[in-house]
Amino acid sequence: MKITKFLTLLLFTVLILASCADNSDVFNEIFSEQSSDDEGTDDTDTDNDGVSDDDETADGTDPNKPDTDGDGVIDGTEKSDSTNPLDICSFVLESQTLDSSQEWKDGDCDSDGVTNKDEVDAESDTLKADTDGDGVNDGDEVRDETDALDNCSLLLESQNLTPDSTWNSADCDSDGITNAVEIQDGTDIFQEDSDSDGANDGQEKSDGTDPLKPDTDGDGVTDGKENTDTTDPNDFCSLFINSQTLESSTEWKNADCDSDGISNIDEINNGTDPLTPEQGEVSAIVGIWSLTDATISNGQASTLFEGQTVSFAYSSTSENENASVTFTENPNELTGMGEYTNVINFSLFGNDYSDVTVVPSPLNNGNWQIINDDDELLVSGDENSNGSYRIIELTDTSMVLEKDIDQPIFAGGVNLDVTGTLTLTFSR
Repeated sequence: MKITKFLTLLLFTVLILASCADNSDVFNEIFSEQSSDDEGTDDTDTDNDGVSDDDETADGTDPNKPDTDGDGVIDGTEKSDSTNPLDICSFVLESQTLDSSQEWKDGDCDSDGVTNKDEVDAESDTLKADTDGDGVNDGDEVRDETDALDNCSLLLESQNLTPDSTWNSADCDSDGITNAVEIQDGTDIFQEDSDSDGANDGQEKSDGTDPLKPDTDGDGVTDGKENTDTTDPNDFCSLFINSQTLESSTEWKNADCDSDGISNIDEINNGTDPLTPEQGEVSAIVGIWSLTDATISNGQASTLFEGQTVSFAYSSTSENENASVTFTENPNELTGMGEYTNVINFSLFGNDYSDVTVVPSPLNNGNWQIINDDDELLVSGDENSNGSYRIIELTDTSMVLEKDIDQPIFAGGVNLDVTGTLTLTFSR
């Protein structure tokens, strides 16, 4: 009976001890789980960067340095951003919360020739070689003294990158044409009126005129002036003649805008209107004539010397002819322009003399009339032009006039009374 009680007590003690041993293992397991992660590893984060020391060791980052690569972004954030915590140029700008390392500051992550620190100071993008997207990298903008944050501040010749879509769709000169289209057209993205004709590039594209050609139709009137005149800049017979400021095209000169059988240029040279056919017959003298020669033949001169009249022969020629005369009809007027050099040669008392004088156009301002079966030209103008001129020759390209002169002049330091025949030769 006693043995039975003893065995019963022994069994109970063994069960109690076994039970305590199992509970101890459970407690140890619970304690272990409280100090480990789900995988049973240590989650200690020495540098408080959001990444455990074990993970940093596995990643190759420094568990004692919150920003292993020194780019100013803590390692934990780099993991969240999916950037490389071991690459100082792999980061998200907005995630920089720490002071970056000197190595990072001296670096050039976008290889644009500007250090990261200088880009930060200038507020440009350290990860984008061309911050403003204008096709010029930030380093070249620093060199050019343009604004790396303004996509309309650039030198076109410095564009060595492809501009972004924002720049392509921008309109830097506000002419109504995007930068991309202006580059394609060859017009100036910084000048609203590339050809300086008074019509901006956008208006020219709308009008169908050439933004690189001041006078699209070649009539001698700028496109802008045609817009002001409300004439057609695409029709070279739609113009005001007095608005012509440019050299008209050969096509316009050879055309006959008024269909009167006379080319535009011939009408201009004749002083008639190339736009009006109802003008009747035009005198052959009408137009612009250039002086080519002025001579005096059979010249005789006389002067007083010690109370006696001294007579001698002389001749006169012209040099450096830069004079012209324009004849117009209705009213019949002439206008002289320019001057030429008059050279008088004579001999007196055995000495040869030559006198050189610069004189104005031989036919100056006044009125004119052709009489005597087109053989005589009457001029009413200043004292040097007045008189009757014999018409020796008058063609489309040549005019020769003669006039008998009898007038006083001052030459060789003396007053002379001269006579002779003045011959004037003109061309056009």
